[in-house]
Amino acid sequence: MNVDMSNFKKYNSDNLSVQDYYNLNESDKIAICQELNMYNDRHLQIFKQVEKRFIELYGDQDGIELVKCGMAPMLGPLNCIKVFIPRGKKPVKVPEYFDGFPIFKIYESHYKSYNDIKM
Repeated sequence: MNVDMSNFKKYNSDNLSVQDYYNLNESDKIAICQELNMYNDRHLQIFKQVEKRFIELYGDQDGIELVKCGMAPMLGPLNCIKVFIPRGKKPVKVPEYFDGFPIFKIYESHYKSYNDIKM
């Protein structure tokens, strides 16, 4: 996906609100997503809202055990949506990106530390 960084500086602010974020186009969301800081209260609200919306749209799939929007545990720092898929469940269908966040599928069968990663 091509990301237009020309508008990036306009949005690179600690004061970016959930409303500001959702007013961005998808390309700008992808660019801004990696600049969000979970320890900034305003940004944390963006993480929570993205997670809530993702669960509403995709969380009812049998193969999804847990969804967390935050930093990837083994790729960091990378902001993403982590989708936990337990052993023996059907494959899940999710987009590559959702509201600017890349999707990272974590399969129990691929990670010995699966339960530790969920925390």
